[in-house]
Amino acid sequence: MPTDCLNIKTGSKNVLDEFTSHFVNVSKPNTVGADETYKCKVLDHLSTADKSVNSVSLIDVSLILDVFVKVA
Repeated sequence: MPTDCLNIKTGSKNVLDEFTSHFVNVSKPNTVGADETYKCKVLDHLSTADKSVNSVSLIDVSLILDVFVKVA
């Protein structure tokens, strides 16, 4: 059941207005150019990241089952 009082505002219209004014910034999009800025930051990080990290073996279901059987 909807409320009829919110932040000392009463009545459906006043409650709706209060709710709307409180959440006015929820759906604002990024600022102009924000996507491009983050794209550049990510690409820069990826290009300078340490590429000498050793590769990690893949883990598949059979390996997990082998370990599980040995433990059980």
